[in-house]
Amino acid sequence: MILSGVQCVFKREIKPYQPYEVWSRILSWDEKWLYIVSHFVERNKFRPSQFYLQKRGSEISPPLRTLHTDDAVKKVFASSISRYVFKQGRKTFPPERMLTECGLLPLPPSSKDGDLSLVGDEITWHTIEQRRKRDLETAQLKAGWDAVHNAFEGDVPMALGRYTDLLWR
Repeated sequence: MILSGVQCVFKREIKPYQPYEVWSRILSWDEKWLYIVSHFVERNKFRPSQFYLQKRGSEISPPLRTLHTDDAVKKVFASSISRYVFKQGRKTFPPERMLTECGLLPLPPSSKDGDLSLVGDEITWHTIEQRRKRDLETAQLKAGWDAVHNAFEGDVPMALGRYTDLLWR
C-alpha cells in the first residue's frame, strides 16, 4: 500500500498545545485508488462504545451527550483526504480486491438463478457499495472541501481501535 498524496484544509485554528484527536476511516475507492478521510477533532468530544480490534477491556462509557451532526462538524478543526494505491512492483491491484482478501469487505454476491432476495453478507455488501458510490465524488474532491468536512461521523457505536502515545492519554 503506497501513499500517493494528502490534501488537508483547516476550518478552525488548533491552538498551541491544544489536545486533539485524529479520526480516520475509509471514505471510498475506485478501480485504482483507496481514499481515506481524516478529521482533526476536539479531544474527548466523541467516543465509540467499543473498539473492534481491542475487544478485551475495550468497552468504555458513552459520551455524556450525543452531538447532532451540525454540532459535531463544529468540533472539527481540519479534514484531509489521503489517496493510496496497492502495488507489487509495477502491477496495480484494485482496492476492492485487497479489502476483500484482508477480510475487511465481504465478497460480492453472486447472481443465483435470478434470485433477488438478499441475506447476510449480501445486505452488508450492498450497503457498503451504495455508500462507496455515494462518497466517491467527495473522496475525489469533486464535491468540494465542505463535503469532505461534513463527512465526519462522530457518533459511531464501534471503531477499529484507539491508539495513543504514552504521554497524552
